[in-house]
Amino acid sequence: MNAGRYRQKINELDIHDNLLKHNEYVSQVLSRIVTNATWPLACTGKNGLCGGMNVDNDNDTANTQPQEVDNDKNVIELVIKNAFIMSVYPPIFFSFRCNNKKKYLSSQKKKQTKELIELVISNWLRALGIEWGWIKDFDQIIANKLKRFKVLKMFIGHSLRVTCVEFSPDGKTIVSSSYDPVVRLWDVDTGIEIQKFEGHTSWVNGVQFAPNGCMIASYSSEGDIRLWDMKSGHEMKKLRGHSAGVTKIHFSSDGCAIVSSSYDKTIRIWDVASGKETKKLEGHSGFVMGTQFSSDGKNVLSCSWDKTIRIWNLSTGENTHIFVGHLDTIKAAQFSVDNQSIVSCSFDRTIRIWDVNSRKELQKLEGHSKFINNVQFSPDCRIIVSCSLDCSIRLWDVTLGREEQ
Repeated sequence: MNAGRYRQKINELDIHDNLLKHNEYVSQVLSRIVTNATWPLACTGKNGLCGGMNVDNDNDTANTQPQEVDNDKNVIELVIKNAFIMSVYPPIFFSFRCNNKKKYLSSQKKKQTKELIELVISNWLRALGIEWGWIKDFDQIIANKLKRFKVLKMFIGHSLRVTCVEFSPDGKTIVSSSYDPVVRLWDVDTGIEIQKFEGHTSWVNGVQFAPNGCMIASYSSEGDIRLWDMKSGHEMKKLRGHSAGVTKIHFSSDGCAIVSSSYDKTIRIWDVASGKETKKLEGHSGFVMGTQFSSDGKNVLSCSWDKTIRIWNLSTGENTHIFVGHLDTIKAAQFSVDNQSIVSCSFDRTIRIWDVNSRKELQKLEGHSKFINNVQFSPDCRIIVSCSLDCSIRLWDVTLGREEQ
């Protein structure tokens, strides 16, 4: 089915105009799909899920002819199945590849149903977080996956996807960031918004309390980090230096420094008092997805799309440790309290525990069926909690090396 026929079908459904009303960005994405379907589709094959990422293959041979997809329905299903790629990394464009051959929508097929088009659009709306609220699937997810948990309170106020939430050090407030792009402070007991921090002009990727709880730091897809006064809501400082979006920040234990990671493939150290960059760490060959100070403040941990975890000496700026084992992008990594172990999670759907001194993998935990977004040690480091795009939160026993039942 050609692009003209797709547009005709969409107009017949009176859906395209509604998309424009809700979110111009979604309509642009949909327009790309129906025009040439070269982005942002992903597909599965014997090599697993592909989205233009980690398709490294020395045998990527010279078959440059586009291979037509046999059935338009298959392509639609691929969009739906892998729409979460857009939800994880909206700013990043992916090419459509499977088994090292580019595929495009067939121009020969003439049949497409109203139901399939509606399904694609509804899934894009969900995946892109348009005015997210309670969706029907959550009832089933909670019933099947979270039987031990009960919703105590809901905090409603953001108009677009919430990207991060964190408790204050005293546990009395919660701070949240969003694509809307506002940072909000909430009272835990009442559920009421008590402060709003405005100034970011693009998606706010995350937020963190300073250790003393008197300051908040937020970071955005524009590459800036902003420091806010808790009580007044006023912006105190703006940290500029990254040339692409910031993916993660972490305060040092004394609150005097911030470490940040970015899509510009660098890690930067900032002095909180002056707002100046004090050190830039370079070495990763892909986006740096996360970073953290060690508890003693002597080292920095980082993880990347290049499938490596690295430790950096803060005094010298030297990359002292490299951990290799994950087969895909490493989304998050964290030191244990004693800095002797590291836990990491990846798009390869595994969680791995590493020994810092030997640089060897100690355990590999498997169970998630889709990308793992985050992982953390419990305070006593005996339990690991992970969350995934398979809609589950899982607890793992570190000693036994298995999921808790």
